[in-house]
Amino acid sequence: MVIRGEAGVVKSTLLLLAQNLADDFRVLRAAGSQSEADLPFGGLASLVVPLLGALDGLSPVHRTRLWRPDSSN
Repeated sequence: MVIRGEAGVVKSTLLLLAQNLADDFRVLRAAGSQSEADLPFGGLASLVVPLLGALDGLSPVHRTRLWRPDSSN
């Protein structure tokens, strides 16, 4: 889900409400900044890098699908 809008239109409150209602889910949040606007996949990296330590808890099949450091793709 992406929520966009001008400053002051209650985006943060809406996200907080969704997070509080998501009992059975892990909620990942990232906030963009103008200084990182030119970094490709910067927002995605800010979401997934903190989760890399949890890769050992996944099955080998799922771990390979998510992280292949030897891959050039």
